[in-house]
Formats: sequence, C-alpha cells, structure tokens
Amino acid sequence: MTEIKLAKNAGFCWGVKRAIDITLQAARHRKKKIFTFGPLIHNPQLMELLKNKKIHTISDYKDIEQSDIIIRTHGITPEIRGEIRKAGHRIIDATCPLVARVQGMIKKFSGRGYAIVIVGDDGHAEVVGLKGFVKTSVHVISGKEDVASLPPYEKVFAAAQTTCDRKRYSDAVNELQKKYPVLEAGDTICEATYTRQDEVIALASETDLVIVVGGRNSANTKRLADIAGQHGAQSIRIETEQELSADRINGYQSIGVTAGASTPQWLVERVVHKLKKLTDKGGYSLFSLAEAMRFLTKSNLLLAFSGSGLAYINMRIMNVQPTMPLIAVSFFAVLATYLAYQLLNASNLLISDHGKYQYHAKFKKVFWSMALFSAVAGGAISLNLGALQGLLFIALVSVGATYRADTLTWKVLAPVAKLKDIPGSKDIFAATAWGVITVIIPYLSAEKNPELALPLAYTFGLIYIRSLLFELRDVKTDQVVGREVLPVLFGAKNSSFVIYGILFSLGLVLTGGYIAGVGDYSLLVMLAGLFIMLWFVYYSMQGKWERSTKFDLFLDAYFLSVALMVLAIDSVKHFSA
Repeated sequence: MTEIKLAKNAGFCWGVKRAIDITLQAARHRKKKIFTFGPLIHNPQLMELLKNKKIHTISDYKDIEQSDIIIRTHGITPEIRGEIRKAGHRIIDATCPLVARVQGMIKKFSGRGYAIVIVGDDGHAEVVGLKGFVKTSVHVISGKEDVASLPPYEKVFAAAQTTCDRKRYSDAVNELQKKYPVLEAGDTICEATYTRQDEVIALASETDLVIVVGGRNSANTKRLADIAGQHGAQSIRIETEQELSADRINGYQSIGVTAGASTPQWLVERVVHKLKKLTDKGGYSLFSLAEAMRFLTKSNLLLAFSGSGLAYINMRIMNVQPTMPLIAVSFFAVLATYLAYQLLNASNLLISDHGKYQYHAKFKKVFWSMALFSAVAGGAISLNLGALQGLLFIALVSVGATYRADTLTWKVLAPVAKLKDIPGSKDIFAATAWGVITVIIPYLSAEKNPELALPLAYTFGLIYIRSLLFELRDVKTDQVVGREVLPVLFGAKNSSFVIYGILFSLGLVLTGGYIAGVGDYSLLVMLAGLFIMLWFVYYSMQGKWERSTKFDLFLDAYFLSVALMVLAIDSVKHFSA
C-alpha cells in the first residue's frame, strides 16, 4: 500500500486565517454586501463559498456605492487607501500584520534616503503595495541574476516578499552586498513560509511524489512545488481532489501532501481522502469500527452520554441519589443543543470544516430527528421534575441551539445578545450551561440542600478547558474560528497557560474537598481523571493528535470514562462486601 505523508502545517497561515475571520465577522454584523479589494485569498473554491455570505470581490472601488471594503492580506498602497476613504467607503483592514511590518520598514528606510530593492514577483499584489511606501528609487528583482543590472546607489535597503523562497532571497542579498557598500537587509520572510518550505524539503527527501494543493494563481503554492522539484522529488500542483486519478499516482511508493498558505484545510483533507481511496486495495467497510466511532462523535451521541456521566459524578459529590430522569435530562439537553446548533449553523461549516458539513448533509434528516426528539423528551422529563427545572431546560436548549443565529430567541434577549461579542463569551456560556444542566437541575430536585460549590467549579472548569482545547486545535489546524474565542485574542501559548492554571486549581479544590469530607471516594477518581487530562493537554500541545479522531473521542468520552471508573469501583466494592 502506498504511504501517504501530510505536512503538519499544510493549509492556511495565520495571516490568511485572520483575514477570513475578520471578513466573516464583518459579514455577520452587516445585512448588506461586503466587498474585498481584490480576491481575499488566491483560492477560487473558498472565494466561491464566500459569495454565499454576501462577500464579493471588486477590482475598482469606483464601481460601487459607499460600502464596506476589506483590504486583503497583501495590503495596498497609501495612495489607494486614501482614495478609497475619499470616495466615502469604510475600510476594514485585513492586511497581514507581517506585511504591514515590511511596509513600515520600507517606509522608514526610504525616508532615510535608502534606495529600495524588493526580491519578489513584480506585479504581485503584495509587492505593488510595498512599492507604494517608497519615496526614493525602488527596484523589484526576481533573484541574484538581476543584481548586475541595478544602477549604483550609496545605500540600499533590501526586503523580500513575505512568501519568497529564502534561498533565493539569501543569494540575492549576497550579490547585493558585493555591489553596494552600505546595505541593510530586512528579515521579512514570514515564519509560516519558512516552516512550509522546510516541510516540503523534508517531504521531498522522504517521498517519491509531492502533491501541492492550492489555487493556480497562488505564488506560494507554485513556489512550494518548485522547491519540491529542486530537492529531488516529482511534484504536481492541483486545486482540488478532482484532478487526481490513478494514472497520475501509479508507480509511486510514497506520496507527500502539502498546501499553500491560502488553501483551506477541508480541501487538503479531501485530497488525502481521495489518495487513500485510489491507493487502498483492501476496500472500505461502511460498518467499520472507525466509521462507528466517527458517527458517535459527529452525531454528538458520545458527548451526550458524557453529559449523563458528568451529571452522575456531580450527584455523587452532592450526595444526591442519581436517578434515571436526572441522568436522562442531561443526555437529552446536550444532544438537542449541540445537534441543533450545528444544523442551524451548517452554512458556517462550508468554510470552516467542509468535511463535517458533508457529513451533516448526509445525515441531516437523522440528526434533525434526533435533535427534535431529544428536545421534546428532555423537556417533558424536566417539566415532570418541576416547573423551574423544565423552564431551565427549555431556556438553555433554545439559547444554546441558536447561539449564532439571528432568531426570535436572541431578539427577546437583546441585552444578553450583546454578550456574544465579548471575547471568550462562547466558552463561558457553554461552561455555565453545562453547570446548570448537570448541577443546578439535580440540586433543585434534591430533598435537602446538597453541596453546590465544588461540583459547579469542577464542571465549569473542565467544560471551559474542553472548549479551549477545541479552539486551540482549530487555530492550529487552519479552521476558521470566531474572533470571540480566547486563542485568537491572546494566542495559543497564553491560552495553554490558562488551561494548566485551571487544572492545577481544580486539583486543589478536589483535594481540599476530599480532606473536608465532601462526597466520597469518587473525588479521588475525579482527581485521577485530572491527571489524565493533564497528560492529554500536554500531549496535544506537542501536536500529536491535532488532526486525528482520537482528539474528539478523548474529549467527548472524558466524563463518561470518569463515571464508568466510579461505577467499576462501586461494583468491585459491592461484590467484595
């Protein structure tokens, strides 16, 4: 069987992802069309999908009435920026911060009288924008071979297009140093470019064929294919998996896959999936264990069982007798809320997770039936427990399912709706909702006042961690996430510190609770679960499980596993008594 290797960082760079996040955020808050000045990214498939969000591309701002215009990652010249504002348009700036940094460097050195030499592709949008910041002489060269034709200058500042081949830039700088007595060379190639070029070099040495996925007009996609060829591997460029056929990959024992910085992750995944189908001689079983696990996670059934497990654990801490109605309420609340939310926001998955979108489209009727049945069954059971319990269930399912939708629920809750735009609000809402379902409703159903603080802290902390881990995974694996999430605002490293801090605090809380006599030995099992979660967080931060089903399975099954461990100890104690 042919070995398929996927580059770890194949797909969107963070600058492109940031631009898409900004654009989608703008589209969510405006009813009218939004325009990007030139294609937002060089990927026709994604640009086509953006049209569904009323996001359109223009090449001339004079062709439209006063509107919101998004400046793409490549940036624009100061002159054009001024003209757009003068025409009455509102600018939303999605220029990559690294490109903006290079613009600032060129502006500074040009202001000091330096002639500017840019190593890159003349005519590329980024290079055109960079030239606009020059007040002295400026030349664009493709490499060292063009240095000889440059005129003499006393002092020169050299900069590279941010996606330039680093060897090409290094060779050009060496030649420039020989020619000009005073040369300043900026470190202007972005880290994402370095990483992707290193990875494609490694793939070229480890595989017979390197497939580069990306738009035909993408300069960095072409550059990756060229680098692979320069390092001994055959390389081909494709835009979609439809360009692959058995004839194109026959005879290769190992195939590497990478992608340009403007290629969405779902396109890469579809290419890998097609390669596996073309090279797998053993066939595919619809009823395989892997497919069963996939259905359990995609349908949120496994997560719903974990909701029941968490309710059981919390009732043990509170010394509340676990009953089937209370456990069922948690199961149905989680299943109804998560399924309905994903189905109502299916259009967002078109851009952020195309594979998941296709899966939900395939089982749309089944999933809607499951969501509606869960909402009705859970509502009936909770109302039977008490009027307040029923109202809480209905309110949380309604609000949670329509969190991002412009529905009557959020129009009624207009003051609360504004909280959705606060950074990190989604994670807080989720953690609070789980606390209400698995702690507050059992608390209200208890005959006497049980312990409340410890189970609430445990639930809120771990659900908040769960949300952060998924967001960190999404940020790392090129998913398009909302700008309200913590990793986008504060960065992955700071978010990981938050996770470790919460785990440490929960460890102290559980230890203190056990010493104080709260609950029973189930607290020790929960404490052991925290150490397992700590191991998982550390392992995930190393990038081991980022792209695997194992990641989803672990987080979805976590509370169920802890509950089963408690039940297993109960069984041992019962039979040994």
